Amino acid sequence: TNLWVKCFMGMFQQEIYQIQTSVGAANGNNVDKLYATFGESIQKFSTALESLSESIRRGNSEGIIRNKQIIDAALTELEAIVARMRAGYELQESVVLTELSANEESFQNKTLKLLGAVFLFAVATAIFITLSITAPLKKILSRLKDIAGGEGDLTKRIRLNQQNGELREMAYWVNSFLEN
Repeated sequence: TNLWVKCFMGMFQQEIYQIQTSVGAANGNNVDKLYATFGESIQKFSTALESLSESIRRGNSEGIIRNKQIIDAALTELEAIVARMRAGYELQESVVLTELSANEESFQNKTLKLLGAVFLFAVATAIFITLSITAPLKKILSRLKDIAGGEGDLTKRIRLNQQNGELREMAYWVNSFLEN
C-alpha cells in the first residue's frame, strides 16, 4: 500500500512540478501557495489511504466509510488545485504567446528594414556599374561619330581614367588608328 501511495504522490507531484515550472516566476507566489496546499492534501490523502487499508484489514466498516469520505474530499481538493494550476499555466501561456507575437512583429520589421537596405544597396551598385561602363563608352562613341562625320579633329585622343579593361583597350586601338 505504501508503494502505491508513493507512486500516486509522485505522479501528482511530477505534474505539479511541470505546471509550476511552466508558469514561472510571474505566478510564482500563487503556485507556491497552491503547491503547499497540494502537499497538505496529499498528506491527508496518504494518511486516509493508510487508515483505509488498516480498516479493511480489521474489517472496521465505520473506518472504511470515514476514510473513503476523507479520500474523496482529498481527491476533490487535489483536482481543484491542479485545475487552478492549469489555469495559471494557461494564463502564462497566453502571456508567452503575446510576447512571441510581439517578437515576431519586431522580427518582421527588422527583416523588412534589412531587405530594404539590401535593395537600396543593389540599386546603387547597379547604377554605379552602369555609369562606370556607359560613361567611357559614350566618350569613345562621341569621338568616333566626330571622325565618321568628317568634322572630327584627328589630333585629339581619347583619354579614359580607367586603368585597365576592355573599354581602355578599345580607346587605345582607336587612338592607334588615328595616329596611323
